[in-house]
Amino acid sequence: MRRKRQSEAYKMKVVEEALQGGNFSHTARKHDLNPESVRVWVREYRDSLAVEKKEVAEGPIPEEDYELKYNRAMKILGEKEVELEILRELLKMPNPAYPKR
Repeated sequence: MRRKRQSEAYKMKVVEEALQGGNFSHTARKHDLNPESVRVWVREYRDSLAVEKKEVAEGPIPEEDYELKYNRAMKILGEKEVELEILRELLKMPNPAYPKR
């Protein structure tokens, strides 16, 4: 059987109806859908609400945090530049462990 693609608006309508009625199977039968599809849509809806609430609760990041992260990144970048320079110098050195043939 071919899979049907439902619009987001239709999914939201079914999810709201399922949450109000409390019986996913009844809502699924009413709309001629698989009950598992309704459960998945409700789960996705709840997950999206949880993410939105988390983003609102965290609020904007203070400027001090940006400065701290920037300073850490610059320190790491400096260390990487030093490491890269050391490795380049090592590549220029002859390696006695592997004599040329």
